[in-house]
Amino acid sequence: MGLGVKNPLCFERTGKSVLMQNSEDQDTSTNLSPVSPHLPLNGKDLSRPLSLGKTSWNTVPILIALGVIITAVFLLDFLTPLGISISFLYVVAMLMTAWLPGFLAPIVTASLCTAFTLIVPALTASSFSGSLWMVLLNRGLTIAVVWIVAGVILNRRHAEETLISLIQGSPVGEILIDSAGSIRVMNRQAENLFGYEGDEWAGMAVEELVPKQFRTEFRKIRTDGITAPMDRPSRHGRPLVARRKDGTGFPIEMSVTSLITSSGKGLLLSIVSVRERQAAQEQLRIHAKQQSVVADLGQFALEVSDLDDILNQAVQRMAETLEVEFGKILELSPDGKEFRLRAGVGWREGLVGDATVGAELNSQVGFTLASQGSVIVEELESESRFSGPGLLLDHGIVSGMSCVIAGRPGSRFGVLGAHTLKKRRFSDDDVHFLEAIANVVGQSVQRFNAEAERKRSEDQLRRSRDMFLNLIQNNPFGVYVVDSEFRLSQVSAGAQKVFSTINPMIGRDFAEVLRILWPEPFATQAIERFRHTLETGESYRSMDTTEERNDTTEIESYDWRIERVTLPDGLFGVVCYFYDMTERVRHEQEIHRLKNELETRVLERTDELMEKQHQLRTMATELTLTEQRERRRLATDLHDYLAQLLVVCRMKCGQLRSLVGSEPHGKILEDIDQVLDQSLTYTRSLVAELSPQVLYQFGLPKALEFLSDQMRQHGLLVKVDSTLDSLTLLEEQAVLLFQSVRELLMNVIKHAGTDRATVSLTKQINGEICIQVADEGQGFDLAAAAAAGKQSISTRFGHFSIQERMKALKGRLDIDSSPGRGTCVTLALPCESPALGRPTADGQLHEADSGPLGRPQPTGRSDPSPGSRVRVLLVDDHAMVREGVRVSLESHCDFHIIGEASSGMEAIELAHVLQPDAIVMDVNMPGMNGIEATQRIMATAPSIYIIGLSVNTDAATRKAMLAAGARAFLYKDVAAVELCRVLMGVMQDRVSQP
Repeated sequence: MGLGVKNPLCFERTGKSVLMQNSEDQDTSTNLSPVSPHLPLNGKDLSRPLSLGKTSWNTVPILIALGVIITAVFLLDFLTPLGISISFLYVVAMLMTAWLPGFLAPIVTASLCTAFTLIVPALTASSFSGSLWMVLLNRGLTIAVVWIVAGVILNRRHAEETLISLIQGSPVGEILIDSAGSIRVMNRQAENLFGYEGDEWAGMAVEELVPKQFRTEFRKIRTDGITAPMDRPSRHGRPLVARRKDGTGFPIEMSVTSLITSSGKGLLLSIVSVRERQAAQEQLRIHAKQQSVVADLGQFALEVSDLDDILNQAVQRMAETLEVEFGKILELSPDGKEFRLRAGVGWREGLVGDATVGAELNSQVGFTLASQGSVIVEELESESRFSGPGLLLDHGIVSGMSCVIAGRPGSRFGVLGAHTLKKRRFSDDDVHFLEAIANVVGQSVQRFNAEAERKRSEDQLRRSRDMFLNLIQNNPFGVYVVDSEFRLSQVSAGAQKVFSTINPMIGRDFAEVLRILWPEPFATQAIERFRHTLETGESYRSMDTTEERNDTTEIESYDWRIERVTLPDGLFGVVCYFYDMTERVRHEQEIHRLKNELETRVLERTDELMEKQHQLRTMATELTLTEQRERRRLATDLHDYLAQLLVVCRMKCGQLRSLVGSEPHGKILEDIDQVLDQSLTYTRSLVAELSPQVLYQFGLPKALEFLSDQMRQHGLLVKVDSTLDSLTLLEEQAVLLFQSVRELLMNVIKHAGTDRATVSLTKQINGEICIQVADEGQGFDLAAAAAAGKQSISTRFGHFSIQERMKALKGRLDIDSSPGRGTCVTLALPCESPALGRPTADGQLHEADSGPLGRPQPTGRSDPSPGSRVRVLLVDDHAMVREGVRVSLESHCDFHIIGEASSGMEAIELAHVLQPDAIVMDVNMPGMNGIEATQRIMATAPSIYIIGLSVNTDAATRKAMLAAGARAFLYKDVAAVELCRVLMGVMQDRVSQP
């Protein structure tokens, strides 16, 4: 194979010129792509310097010799100024630079020689014997020769490097040998072909690249090429056998080109591997066939109007060209979850068109769709990126490749695949061919989709046009057109009703039509509007035009609009769109009248309902208060009569038991005493349930503590947190608040699902009294409860009743609750009432702090007698109780009853007059109770010992009495037994004091 260098190159070395003539013909037996000499071949570096017929020299001795020669010539020329020929010796120095590497050495040397040539005449001008012009001419010739030699050396190096670049850039193996058969240059292709690296071949005989049995023949070829130079490359008809570095042989084709190098005659051997050439030719044939198939398929796709025919043809030609057993086109479903085998070759009958494959990432098609590129599988069973679908495994497929088929813009139609039953490695050309087929199919799919979309658009446009025309002709809106001559040219079906009295209608002057239909000045104004729009193109719209017609004398209302349009004849016209709102206006007027009437009735009914609501709220509040008053009255009656009678009976039984000594009678009296005790206990409980006296005696804070104790009987532990020791409220406020709190606690017991609650009483800065009842129970949904309450008021009657009570008191009720977070109910009440006195037995109030109503005369007797007996004053509003206590005390000789009182005021008066040692004080009395009487007596006479008595057993009463100054507190049912002992203890305590 010849080297493609057309021009002869001249080289000069040590004064010898050689001519290297290359052939103008190039080898055309192989179609190999050209390789740039500046690019690496097969991963090897092309920048490694190569020499062309040069002898290896040491650079340092050459530089030393060069310096010696230049210095010697300069000194010789300076010391013996001959004037003419000495400076030509600088050419010897220039020739030595031919053995130095690089382009810079000849230029530097030529510059030094030029400088020295010019310096010597300047320094020795006076010693010249000849003409100065002759000296200058000789020096100029010397400089010219020096630079000519430098140019020749540089040109030779450029030609040498050009030849090396051509050899290195050759697409085939190139080997340059000298006349002795030693290898001088081997390009990278040849190194790869024979298996050498670096400079392992340097100086090696070329016969070592040929097996021993072929060396004689090869040596003859080489010798003939040297002895008989050929003008054209020599190519032998039969292939030769070459030998690689590892000793293996391989067939080659070789062409020989003779040339002359700096070291003498040489040969350029161009070598091509027969196997590689055959493989390249086969690859070119396959590539050409694939291109032809793609082109034919593209032409077929343009001529066929059925997409299925294109898909089937594409799969069939792809399988035949790639020589695979199976080909497929899988179409992606609209939901993107599976593929359908749309077309295929080699599959079992019945699968094409019906078989489906999942689009998961663990399948080959799913992986291909996600990767957006071609996927190659050499062995399906050992594939780790995905698993083979059942469709492939059932057919025993081993190898395959697949790529994506594009669909609509931004979407994918499916996957194209090729599969074999044997293991196969697909080349890049096979992948490119598969992608080309996929592109043809994708373009066909896009074309068919575009055509289908165009047909759908045309059909839709046709239907829209027909529908539009139908709507124009049959819609309730009216449309008519006035032409450029201001004549009525077209009227829709919906507008013909307006022009029903105009005959003829089409072609009639529109101004005349308007004056027939409408009165002045509306007709003239409408004509001016139409003409203005026709002339200027300015549209106009009128809202709610109501006029009386001339032709029918009916009042009609219209909403109309006019615009200028271009008519089919190219002239302007005016189109009017109008809507007959006559019926709608009539209906609106009727609706407005009915609305006003309804609003009037609603206001009247609302006022009535508000009045009824106020009355009902007042009645409900009064009913609650009446209920509480009746409860209090019943409790008072039970307390003042039944409870007192039971106490007296128990006292009498106690006195009788001390008189009766027999065993049977004593047992009977003990049984009677137990029955009376049970009756008294039940009576106390009943009194507390009906109306707790603690509320009226000590106020709301103490009543809440009493309520807390009462809730323990129902299994609810209530914690009362109050920042107020005392609170002055109206009776109705205190009663309603107490009742509301009790109902809320009962709701906690019934519905909260917890056994703990908290009641807090606070007074806000703005004067509001706030009571919060909170629990941490299950809570409820306020919205759901409100919705349920709208259907059944019974489900929320408790909170509704409390809310109405609070509104009647000018307060409010707030509820905060959610499922699982408990409930918190807040009762807020403004505190506006003044301080009040204690309630009386009949539920009425009077001012307790206004002082005594008079100085009542003490009842009973005052019979003081001297001695050491204890002087006792009895205070109780029940005479039988006083009698029982008196009998019990008088049975002991140590006590003397000096007086009796039936009220708190009387007790104060008698205590001041009689100055008793001890007072037995009842707690619950009309008017001033025992607690207040005790406080007043202790304020003036702290030495008197007061013992409190009460039927009530609540702790609040006991604490209040003791806090007022009483020394002891007894229940009336045990007074007969304990009273004497307590009095004796009190008196003994007084005597013991100094």
